[in-house]
Amino acid sequence: MADKKEYLSDFLLHKSSQAYGDNAAIISHGISLNYKCIHLLVKEAEKKLIAAGIKCGDYVAVLSPNSPEYVIISLALIKCGAVFVPVSNKFPVKIINSMLKGIACTKLILSSFLNDKNGLLQGSRGLAANTELEILSLEDIVSIPGIRHSNNFIVNKFDTEQHRESNLKPDRNATIIFSSGSSGNPKAVLHSYSSHIYSALGANQNIKFKSGDAWLLSLPMYHIGGFAIIIRAFISGGSVVIPVQGMKTQEALEIYSITHISLVSTQLYRLLNEKNSANKLMNLKAIILGGSGFSKNLIKRAVDLGLPVLTSYGSTEAASQITTTAEKEKVENLYTSGKVLKYRQIKIGSDGEILIKGKTLCKGYVVGNEVKLVENKNGWYNTGDLGRLDKHQYLTVIGRKDTMFQSGGENIYPEEIEKAICKFDFLDKAIVVP
Repeated sequence: MADKKEYLSDFLLHKSSQAYGDNAAIISHGISLNYKCIHLLVKEAEKKLIAAGIKCGDYVAVLSPNSPEYVIISLALIKCGAVFVPVSNKFPVKIINSMLKGIACTKLILSSFLNDKNGLLQGSRGLAANTELEILSLEDIVSIPGIRHSNNFIVNKFDTEQHRESNLKPDRNATIIFSSGSSGNPKAVLHSYSSHIYSALGANQNIKFKSGDAWLLSLPMYHIGGFAIIIRAFISGGSVVIPVQGMKTQEALEIYSITHISLVSTQLYRLLNEKNSANKLMNLKAIILGGSGFSKNLIKRAVDLGLPVLTSYGSTEAASQITTTAEKEKVENLYTSGKVLKYRQIKIGSDGEILIKGKTLCKGYVVGNEVKLVENKNGWYNTGDLGRLDKHQYLTVIGRKDTMFQSGGENIYPEEIEKAICKFDFLDKAIVVP
């Protein structure tokens, strides 16, 4: 793997195509695209973006299901200097228009799959009704010859010229990814190129992922956890496996040779209830469990089955993982969210709030034409989450500050009560409300 200075000073795929050229980068739909091929396709897409009038600094939204084309367009936008803005395809048109107007985004790249299936352009309420929005076709910009017909599509013609990508600066704006909205409406989180690279470097140092390994893209690319998988894989030379649209995770485990997977607790719970899926999970090298809170029962059940589970805590503002347990941890440690990863810092405030800073922290929230900083006056980001660090610096997340309520003069954290209730083996889930 090239060192971090090379990935920060040059475009990600330029380095990866040199280091891992013939290795599979994307596996999907029965085909395999190597790093040289992906780099060439990104460069071709970049030319088409420029020809379409996309300029350095433009905010460009992308609306698509996970696909090889989605990965290529995301990297092509970053390479040409634009800002990649993935948008959830689960939102109704009204919400999408509101989100794009909220960041003054006037360009959208739309997958024909979604347009045909959801009719997003039709009618007076369709995306096309927004006269301020210029809509481009994803398939017109990203063309993958033979992708639907070849089992091993390899591009032999490849530009091997050794040069720096002159328009790429580490601190340049690269993405706007909307937060999950756990504290209200989704926020438009602006990240630099370097924050994604540092996030991947720190995560890969904790969880070994290398050439020959394959990470299932089980999270959507509009989620920070999904996009982070792409960057982590392309730095390490591993493969990203993209299931056929609509395929369930358990089906993907049956069809593809997976070594790593990222899940939220609900996904893991469902997989454990599928006998064949549970057996497949035993053969993996790592199962990263993050997102929403997880119960001790779920962790214990996974460990008893011999699953290589690692627990994690992260946020959109920190470019994915902040803390993660290491491989082969004691089960007691897996009840926590692990230790802070390299290039991040963490502390607990006087009121119990989790505070973070470091090289992975975002540049701020985009509101109209402005970027509002997220750091407080001391340079820390207040996550809004409550937690504690034990003597070994393992983080336990208690819950959200804004879900706390008072009863009899006591501060009540519903998440703590939920975890206590779920210690009963006969309970799968508990929800506590004021």
